[in-house]
Amino acid sequence: MGDARSVARWEEGSSKILPVEDLVIHQIYLAETGQRPRFVDTSRKVAKLKRRLKGIVYKAKSKHSWTVGV
Repeated sequence: MGDARSVARWEEGSSKILPVEDLVIHQIYLAETGQRPRFVDTSRKVAKLKRRLKGIVYKAKSKHSWTVGV
C-alpha cells in the first residue's frame, strides 16, 4: 500500500489511487468505524475458503455455462 507521499498525491489529485489500495483503505475505515469486520478477519476467512476450495475444478459445460468437477 502507499506511503504518506502517495496519500498526499492522491489527495492533491496528481496521482490516482489503485483500485486495490482504495478497497483496502475503505475496508479499514469501515472496520474502524464498526461498520464491517476487521480487514485481518476478512483476510483470514478468505484464506480459509481458498484452502477449502483448492481441490475444486470448474469446467465449461458450454460457452456460457460452468459446472463444478472434482
